[in-house]
Amino acid sequence: MNPKSKWLIALMTMLALTACGNVDDEDDDDSSDDTDTTEETTDDDSDDSTTTTTGNLPDYDSFSLSVDAAVVDEALNTDGITATFTVQVADRFNEAVDDDTVVYFWAENGYLQENTCSTSSGSCSVTWVSGGTRPEDGLATVLAYTVGEDSFYDSGTVNGIYNVAGDVVDDGQDGLALNEAIMSAPEAYKDYNFDGYDNSSFTDSATGLTFSEDAFFDYNDNGEYEASSSLYRGENCSAAASTAGHCTETSIYIWDHTQIVWGPTYGSPNTAVSADYTTDFDAVTDVTDWNVGDTIYVLVSDYNGNTPVAGTSIAVSGDDDDDEDFTVSYSSESVPTLGVAYNLPYVFSLTLTDAFETGGTAEITVTYLGSDYSLYVDY
Repeated sequence: MNPKSKWLIALMTMLALTACGNVDDEDDDDSSDDTDTTEETTDDDSDDSTTTTTGNLPDYDSFSLSVDAAVVDEALNTDGITATFTVQVADRFNEAVDDDTVVYFWAENGYLQENTCSTSSGSCSVTWVSGGTRPEDGLATVLAYTVGEDSFYDSGTVNGIYNVAGDVVDDGQDGLALNEAIMSAPEAYKDYNFDGYDNSSFTDSATGLTFSEDAFFDYNDNGEYEASSSLYRGENCSAAASTAGHCTETSIYIWDHTQIVWGPTYGSPNTAVSADYTTDFDAVTDVTDWNVGDTIYVLVSDYNGNTPVAGTSIAVSGDDDDDEDFTVSYSSESVPTLGVAYNLPYVFSLTLTDAFETGGTAEITVTYLGSDYSLYVDY
């Protein structure tokens, strides 16, 4: 039975029941939508059929993962330090998915107190804990994924249905429709080095182990990693889109991942001053003279070369600790709490805005894990 026939039969039945007085207020209350989809009926002018759009399946561009602090202070040297990972999950209409939608997690190292969570109002969280063998590079990837669908962008009339060029969609101008743009989700994978999917042999910088390729979640069981799909994979296709091969896969894994740093409890930071902006300690350029209007850059990392812990700060003083010799504009005076961390330093920028005397030396003090470290620049 096609959807139009089902809709006509339902309508005729409702009219008959109403005429007979058999539909009372209590029945109306009981007939409220209690399912896990939101439905609306849209006429598809291209084939004179009726297509039903369903929402509340998570879609790719409405899924995100965050962490309360990407540099987990003291985790490298202490067991039991925690971080909270939270997902936000919405559907194609950018509405929160149904409560109790299950999201799965994987951590490269450390461990998760729970490897799933169930959404409430479109969100849920899990707790990561430091423990076990420490990664050699002080980094960990955390992945979150769930069953969902590709995203697409309506053109012409917004109808929540994936359309192709065979459909007539009134865009208010020429009445034509091209294939609507798809945001295709790559298959989820365990990104050990946080450098994108690697299908050739590589060495994991966290463990020193060699892998033949990144492990991936083969949702469609075809034995191959798929970075994208030219076909829309989801529930809601027009008749023409279905004929063209779209919606043959009605669901996929959608996912997001992030990287954290196991913050050390002790140890000196790596520091440097550069005349030019860089995040590479090997590419630092010497500061010969710091003149008014010039900006210099201070690089700070932990001893693994990773982003330093939040609260790592910087200050500048003149000769004999006198900060009245000049004024300095800071990009920031301390490292903020970050949502993702890398095997890169944090870079402060310092601009000399005024100098009341010349020929002096400025002391740049980096405060890291409670200790001060000094760098010097002539101005």
